[in-house]
This record gives sequence, structure tokens and C-alpha cells, in this order.
Amino acid sequence: MGRPYNYLLYHWSYGLGDTLLRLVINFTAGSILVTALVGPMPLKPLYVLPLLASIMLAMALNFCVQGMIGLCAFITEDVQSIQIIYQKFLFILGGMMIPLDFFPGWLKDVSLSCRSTI
Repeated sequence: MGRPYNYLLYHWSYGLGDTLLRLVINFTAGSILVTALVGPMPLKPLYVLPLLASIMLAMALNFCVQGMIGLCAFITEDVQSIQIIYQKFLFILGGMMIPLDFFPGWLKDVSLSCRSTI
């Protein structure tokens, strides 16, 4: 290793760059699609700062959970199964597999609160 570096900071930076690139691409494509289907939507500057804070906190939470899963490798030696369980958890509670409106009331409330942080 030529120069020592912070391992977690390296992975945070790598994940941040990857996620921000996907965020920009998806936001651009989604904005074009919504504008074509619904029409232009006004952007209220009051909501931009809380939106950015929510996105950054969600990315930090996801990084921490991914880090905990990675640290499980010291015990289990293979974390692929734990990673798959986490991805399916995100699919179900994020509303990608089953629409949130179909959930029971209590699970819908939990999913909506989780969705704002994931």
C-alpha cells in the first residue's frame, strides 16, 4: 500500500459518488417523465433543504447498515445471505414489491416512516 488511508472513509466516498450519480440520472429521467405525463411541477425552495438532508441521512443510514453487514464477515465468513435478506427487506418495506397501500395500517405506518430514511 503506497499511502495509508481510512478504509471506512474510502468506502463512504466510493458509495457517495456512485449513489449521487444514480440519483442525478434517476432524478433527471423522472423529471422528464413527470413533466411529459403531468406537466411542469413548481419546485418550492422551502422543501429543498429538508429533502437534501433526508437524502444524506438515508445514505448515511444505508452505509451504516451495509457496514454492519460487512463486519458480520468476521463471524460468518460469508455475508451474501445477509445482504440478500437486507435487499429483500428494502424491497418489501420500500414499496417496490408490494404497493404500500396494500399493507395493513400498522405496517403501512412503519413502512412510510422507514421509507423516508432508506
